[in-house]
Order: sequence, then C-alpha cells, then structure tokens
Amino acid sequence: MVSVAALGFGDIPVPAFAAAFDRVVDGGWVAFDIEDRFLADVDETGCARFVRASMGTPCLDVHHLERSRHRVSRAGQPLRDFAVVGPERASLTDRTRKEHGLPLAVEAGGGSR
Repeated sequence: MVSVAALGFGDIPVPAFAAAFDRVVDGGWVAFDIEDRFLADVDETGCARFVRASMGTPCLDVHHLERSRHRVSRAGQPLRDFAVVGPERASLTDRTRKEHGLPLAVEAGGGSR
C-alpha cells in the first residue's frame, strides 16, 4: 500500500487509512509520508496517534525512515516530512486501537481481515 498524500492534514481520514492498513496482507509492504511534527510526542491528532501506534508495535516493521524537505512554505520556511517504508506484520488489535484513541476495526464485510 502506498499513500501519495502526506498524512496528518485530514486529506485521508484516520479510519480510512487504518482500514487500508488492516487490509494489507501480513508481510505486505506499506509506504507513506507524514509531516515530521506528526511523529512528535506532543502531537495528539488521530493520524499522529495511529502512525505512532503502528510504528510502536509489531504491526509495522519500519525498514526505512527518512526525513527530507517536502517543500518550502509560502513564507520561505522548509517543511519537512518523514518517508516511512516497511512490511506490515499484523493488523492493529482493538486493544491497541483503544489505547491510542483510534477507531475500532470494521466488522466483517466492512473492511477488516
């Protein structure tokens, strides 16, 4: 699964990204881009919690994490992102989802494995 939109701005709702993540077969690769501030512990938005939860559990084996300048803001300030790439090892459990304030897995027929 590849996400071409930088995560964290509501362009991709967390429930949609979580459902897509959970549909990746174990061992399937995931690649996404996220603004660097969303990986900071101070950010408590849903997307930041989801990414930190997946990276902080056996669910995602981060093979490559690279910080780069995504673009320059209108004010001329560099905006930095992290590219995250690695194989998905397991779907997030409902326990992990609850601990991080994430939506629970969708029931059968609605997108969970």
